[in-house]
Amino acid sequence: FKMGGQSYDIFFHTLNHDFGYILVFENKTKTNVLEANFDFELENLEFEDKKKAFDITLEPGERIIRKMIVKDMQTGAGYKYKYSYRVKEKNLDKDTIIQKCIEKGTQKQIKYQNQVLDINYYVLFLDDGYYWFFENKSDKVFNGVFSFQLNNMVMDDPSQD
Repeated sequence: FKMGGQSYDIFFHTLNHDFGYILVFENKTKTNVLEANFDFELENLEFEDKKKAFDITLEPGERIIRKMIVKDMQTGAGYKYKYSYRVKEKNLDKDTIIQKCIEKGTQKQIKYQNQVLDINYYVLFLDDGYYWFFENKSDKVFNGVFSFQLNNMVMDDPSQD
């Protein structure tokens, strides 16, 4: 799987078998989780659970196998599918998020009355949300008011951190 220009060691294989097909979902990463939704159109095939659409959450190191069984061996069989997915990092702690913000985020420096201060903030989109990290290396106290216009987003309650 590839997301955001980055390839992950997460694979989806289809294997022919005497009874139909075997689908193998394999996550060879140590820290990434795949969340995917598959929707199949089946011709003379069915999954063991009879569902044509399903969600998969594939944890690091995990392998999931699904079987599509031919209903009538005397008739041709086929399938088409569509899917959507995302890859995210598992259980990021606060220190890891801060490190990623500094390393990969967009950095902005605070200016006050045309004076550049040694106060920065970093913005990073990670997995399914934006993170802001503020860093004050100056000897000044910084109080700021930020306004956000959110579209299809919600703000986490900062009192929970």
